[in-house]
Amino acid sequence: MASGSSSERLCLAPSPAAVLDQVSTNVCISIAAERSTTRGSATREVQETPLMHEVRSFSGGAFGGVCLALAGNPLDLVKTNQQAQHCGAGKVMASVLRHEGLRGFWRGAGTCALGNIPVFGMVYWSHDLSRRLVARASGNTRGPASVGEVALAGSLVAFPVSLVWTPFELVKNKLQIQGTRVAAGHPAKYK
Repeated sequence: MASGSSSERLCLAPSPAAVLDQVSTNVCISIAAERSTTRGSATREVQETPLMHEVRSFSGGAFGGVCLALAGNPLDLVKTNQQAQHCGAGKVMASVLRHEGLRGFWRGAGTCALGNIPVFGMVYWSHDLSRRLVARASGNTRGPASVGEVALAGSLVAFPVSLVWTPFELVKNKLQIQGTRVAAGHPAKYK
């Protein structure tokens, strides 16, 4: 799983931040799906074409992913460095502040934001699509989805999103972990 020095090892167990991120993503997906079923204004009804619906699903996810990257990067950076350095959050935060300043907490945020555009766009779009496909296959196009239907729709999202997410996550982690190199007096390997 890991190669080289202990500073390059990553723990694959989900962190509390990752679990919270997944829960908030699922809540946002559910809210967006509920809102997408009844669109219109008080003065006139807007007929949404299928393409408009798909673009809206993707765009909402992409925008949410960028916001998540910018707001959540400091916590993600601390978590990633805790896993690599095997030390507490306070020590990681002090090291980042001392060696890189406040700006250091957003190391890797640009890559993360760029990666979140296709990833979260795909998550929202594919979740919306898979919910419709599962509902159509089960014959349940009017009522609320069952727990099994929701679970199946969610599992259909995982594989294609993992293919897109993994390369961006690797680059982001390498950018975040290089703070240990900077703290040790070495130049940054990745910019």
